[in-house]
Amino acid sequence: MFETVIKMDPGFAGGYAGVSAMLSLGAMLSHVDASEPIAQAVKMAQKAVSVDETFGWSYTSLGMALLHRKQYDDAIAAAREAITRQPSDADAHAFLGLIQGLGGQYAAGVGSIDQAIRFNPQYFNGPYLNQSLIIQVLAGDYVAAIETFRENIGRQGPVGPPALCFGAAAYAGLGRQDEAAKLTGRLRDEFPEFSTANWNFFPLIRDVDARERVVSLMRVAGVPKS
Repeated sequence: MFETVIKMDPGFAGGYAGVSAMLSLGAMLSHVDASEPIAQAVKMAQKAVSVDETFGWSYTSLGMALLHRKQYDDAIAAAREAITRQPSDADAHAFLGLIQGLGGQYAAGVGSIDQAIRFNPQYFNGPYLNQSLIIQVLAGDYVAAIETFRENIGRQGPVGPPALCFGAAAYAGLGRQDEAAKLTGRLRDEFPEFSTANWNFFPLIRDVDARERVVSLMRVAGVPKS
């Protein structure tokens, strides 16, 4: 659809930014080599910026693409540029938070996502709470992570493999193995082909110790690894 937007109006930055964002998000959740999609994501985000440097989402998409290249400081700076241009854009704050969290800035990351929720408290089926869950698990705040997971369930938010994996890790981190097993059982039932083998999400975590700790907790919880 975003490619169609580009064809309809090549002078609109949103088409290029949208293609870039979809490539980055797809790469984040996939299990295959993402080098070519990310190269294209960077190119399309840079094109969006060149077409309209005032369009905030251009910088959000650039930040997401640079995250994949592990250029964390540049990715955060780009995501902040989006907020400079569109300060009340809830999604821009949320994706800044995710980039901050994966880059090791845990408190700042959760704070940015909290700001997104303040701007858009009625968000429907959005990933905001799942993003906070991930960051809280990385920070080792398992109690807060479980509260966030339950809040997301309570408001019927999205519950896919990332939420189930990190939720299970949070329960495992508190030694609540039975509850962790319930989530991994749900993961196997609803997403039978999912495993963490070659999952592109893990390499995006800057803090190696945090990454290894979370992977270990997922193993304890019974998350499929192959």
